[in-house]
Amino acid sequence: MVQPVRRTRHFGWLSIGLPLAFAIVLCASCSGPDPLEVRVLECASLPGASSSANEELARQVALLRESNYTPDSWHRLPIPPSANAAVALEKTLVERLTPRIEEKVDSFFREDRWLDDPDTIDSIESFLNFHTKLIGELESAASKEHCAFDCQLEYGFFANLNFLAQAEFAVRVQLLQAVHAGRYGETKLAGEALSQALLWSEWLTHARRLEPRLLGAVLRNETLDIAGLMFVGGWLGREEAEMLYPQLRSQLADWPYDSKALVGDRTVTMHTYEVLRKGMIDMVLTGRETAALHEAGRLAELQNANQTELDQDELNYLYAMQRLIDIPADTPLYLRQESIEEARSLAAQAPDLFANEVFLNEIPSALSLMARDRALCEGWCIVLAQSVGFEIPPFRVNPANGEEYQEMREEGNVRVSLRDPALTDPICPDF
Repeated sequence: MVQPVRRTRHFGWLSIGLPLAFAIVLCASCSGPDPLEVRVLECASLPGASSSANEELARQVALLRESNYTPDSWHRLPIPPSANAAVALEKTLVERLTPRIEEKVDSFFREDRWLDDPDTIDSIESFLNFHTKLIGELESAASKEHCAFDCQLEYGFFANLNFLAQAEFAVRVQLLQAVHAGRYGETKLAGEALSQALLWSEWLTHARRLEPRLLGAVLRNETLDIAGLMFVGGWLGREEAEMLYPQLRSQLADWPYDSKALVGDRTVTMHTYEVLRKGMIDMVLTGRETAALHEAGRLAELQNANQTELDQDELNYLYAMQRLIDIPADTPLYLRQESIEEARSLAAQAPDLFANEVFLNEIPSALSLMARDRALCEGWCIVLAQSVGFEIPPFRVNPANGEEYQEMREEGNVRVSLRDPALTDPICPDF
């Protein structure tokens, strides 16, 4: 049954954390294939674009299919299920991750200064003790050799991405473990829990869709912010700094190219254009987008777009995305602004329907989040190296804004200013 659980196109849900404003409810007892699923999977072969009267669009789609960049041609990694952490995670949580337990875990992260609240620490301890078996299974899942999340690109916007909530839960349980262990002086256990949280976050960033890439960035940010509080509070020591440093250096060395997530997002959007050709626009636009387009007087125009207009709009989108994907991988974000503007301009060419205002609208923010993710990891590597006397890594400039990092010592701590108000500066005692 096709039943999207969360709004997954781009990353609006990462900031608001809301379920879909609509749900596709189908009769589970009906015999035969799910009619919506049949229609969705028909879109994977891109029948409209492939046979378009717009010869250039058909040519571009054929080229992408040759490179396995279409919803029906992408390949899953050949990882045995027994060695795949994502499979083990799904088996562990598929029936146990209820809204009630999610809400309980989320509630611990909504209070300011909750690390200093004894009642909250007691509540965390009760939660961890009650779910000892579950936590053990999550740790077993994280011990697998590989992790490949099933991004279901052939389902496009309708993919089942429950692994996002599952991985988020796994990270946050480890953060609770770290806080509890650190509070009671078990610094080694606390460091190991933080390391596992960073591992799940990294695995998400290597998935072939934009949504997990961005969630991984958000969770890594959350993990490192909590690590900073714990270091300054004396809940972590030199050994934990020495342990986390090589892990972060390794993650930076194996950093996923932005183009990997952009290619996945392009694949999803090509599928979405096929959904639009079937007249299913109400299943594509978010409630916020619908309201904004209605207020701008453009909703009826999009709802009434004909096949010729949709074909040209998709071609404009493909040109725009290729402009972004072709940017050299080592180009920092602050040097990409001209290319981003060029992409937006390409997407806004006539008929200017969905390409610029809907599908590319949040891409600049996504690129910014990914660049800040790297800046935070670089800053933490500098801080940890300074704090324990390792050789300082060669990171000097924030890739998001081009500002030079500033290293300083204050009140017995080492801090690196990332020169970015959207990020919390890394800080650690000078051991």
